[in-house]
Amino acid sequence: MNPTSDILSTLLQALLPLLLTALVGIGSYYLHQFNAYMSTKAGADHWNFLKSLAATVVAALEQSPAYRDWDGSKKKEAAMMQLIQLAAKYGITIGSEQLSNLIEEAVQLMKVDLGDIAPSPLSIPAQ
Repeated sequence: MNPTSDILSTLLQALLPLLLTALVGIGSYYLHQFNAYMSTKAGADHWNFLKSLAATVVAALEQSPAYRDWDGSKKKEAAMMQLIQLAAKYGITIGSEQLSNLIEEAVQLMKVDLGDIAPSPLSIPAQ
């Protein structure tokens, strides 16, 4: 055999395990980063979906004649129950405080849309 090929063969045999270990480590790191990104994105998607559901439920409760005589706390309780059921239907878990905040936000946005209250400076989207 050629002495150069013997050296290259020996070098390759020595470096190959190191290269494979490095590639697996780098691949594992990027896979972890991708999973973290997708979890964050999925969380944001769930949150936006729940906000949309909350707006729909709040508007439906406000417009329904069956709930017209109810006060705000009874409507909020009904909205929370409906949102809990809808979230569970889609496999989304949410805490009651977060759920309460979603409903409060939906009520405020609905009142702004109806002209019942002026929008707060924080709720006005940037142009």
